[in-house]
Amino acid sequence: MIDYNNLLIDNEDWLTNRIINYACEYGFAKYYSIQIDQWRVPVRQLSESLAVAAGHYGNNYPELDLDFNDSDPISKFAVSHADMHRKRGVSIQLFLGTMKYFRDSYIELIESSSLEEKNREFFLKFTIKCFDKIELACCVRWTRLTREDQINELQESAGNLLVENNKYLSLFEKINVPIIIFDEKLAISNINKAATGLFIDAKTGKLNKEHPSLLKVIDECIFIAGDKDQLLHEYDTSLKILNCERLFHIRTQKLLDLNNKFIGIIFILVDVTESKIADEELKYSEHKLKALNATKDKMFSIIGHDLRGPVGSIMSLSGLLSEKIHDFEIDKIENYIKIINSTSGQALDLLDNLLVWARMQTGSVDFNPKKIALESVLKEITYLLGYNSMIKGVNFNVLVPDDVICYADINMLKTILRNIVKNSIKFTSRG
Repeated sequence: MIDYNNLLIDNEDWLTNRIINYACEYGFAKYYSIQIDQWRVPVRQLSESLAVAAGHYGNNYPELDLDFNDSDPISKFAVSHADMHRKRGVSIQLFLGTMKYFRDSYIELIESSSLEEKNREFFLKFTIKCFDKIELACCVRWTRLTREDQINELQESAGNLLVENNKYLSLFEKINVPIIIFDEKLAISNINKAATGLFIDAKTGKLNKEHPSLLKVIDECIFIAGDKDQLLHEYDTSLKILNCERLFHIRTQKLLDLNNKFIGIIFILVDVTESKIADEELKYSEHKLKALNATKDKMFSIIGHDLRGPVGSIMSLSGLLSEKIHDFEIDKIENYIKIINSTSGQALDLLDNLLVWARMQTGSVDFNPKKIALESVLKEITYLLGYNSMIKGVNFNVLVPDDVICYADINMLKTILRNIVKNSIKFTSRG
C-alpha cells in the first residue's frame, strides 16, 4: 500500500501535466482552463481518495453497486465531484469524457512504474475498478435528478454566481490600490475607485478618459498586448497626477480565456514615490556614513603617523632636558628649546589643518560671511605668531589701511591668513 500511495503522491505533477496534454490534444481544453493549478486540485483529491481506498479495501477490489455512501472513499469522491460539476452546468458527457483521460493517465503511470510485477498487476486492476465505480456513481447521481431538480439546481448556481460576482465587485471597489481592467479591444471595462481618483476630472468629478496619464497607460497596454511571449509585465513609470509627477510600479497581466485567447489586460498601479524617496535617502545616508568612516580612518592614520612623530620628538627632547639640564651648556639647552619650539609649531600646524580638513569632510564647516576689518584680523594673527617670527628673526609690519573691509567668514579668513603668515616665517631667511 505504501508503494502505491507514494507513487501517486510523488507523481502529482506528472499526472497533472499528462491530463492537460490529453485535454488539449482531444479538444477538451476549450471547456476548461488549462492553468495547471486548477487541474492540480482534482488530481490531488483523486490520488488521496485512491490511497484511502487502497487501505479501505486491503487486498480486495472495489465492487460495482448502486449503494453509494460516505464510508466508501471512491463513492464519496465521485458523488462530490458529480454534484460540483453538475451545478456548474457541466454535462455528464463532458464530465465522463474528461474522466477517461484521468483514467488513462493513472493507468500509464502504474504501467510504467517500478512497482514489483505482482503489486503492479494488482494496483492496475484496482485502479481500473475504482474508475469504473467513479463512472457508475456519477451516472447514477446525474440521472436521479428530475428536469425540475436540474432547473432548480442551475437557478441556484446562477444565484450563487451573482453573489460571488457582487463580492468581487465590492472587493474590487474597496481595494485602495488603483486597478484598471481593459477588454480585448483595450477599452476600459472596469476601473476601481482608487484608479478613478488618479484620472479624475477636477470640474466634473468623473473619470477623464482623455487624461494624459491615462492615455499613456493605454499606450503601454497596446505595447504589452503586442508582446506575444509574455503574460506578465512589471516596470516603473512616472505619471502626472494632480499636476505632480508621481512614480508608479506597474504590474500588468494578460487575461486569457479557456482557449488561450487574449481577452484583456489587468493593470495595477502602485504609487512608490515615497518609498523611492526613502530608498534614495537611505542610499545617501549609507554613502555619507561610508565617507565619514573613511574620513575617520584617514584622520586616525594621520594622528597615528604624522602627528605622533612631532609629539614623540617633543617628549623625547623635553625628557632629556629635564634629566640633563644641569649637565648641558647653555648653548645646547637653547638649541634643544628651539627644536622643541619648532616641532611644537609643526604639530600645531598639522593639528589645525587636520581639524579644518575633518570639519570640511564631515560637512560641519559653517559659512557665515560678514563684513570684517582686515587690519584688525592681521594684527591679531601677527601677534599670535610673534614668538615664531622672533625666533626666526623676522619682523612684521601691517600696512593695511584701517578702512579696508572684506566680506568673508571670520574663521575661514583667520585660517587662510594664519597659514600664509606661518609659511612666510617658515620660508623666509633668518634675519
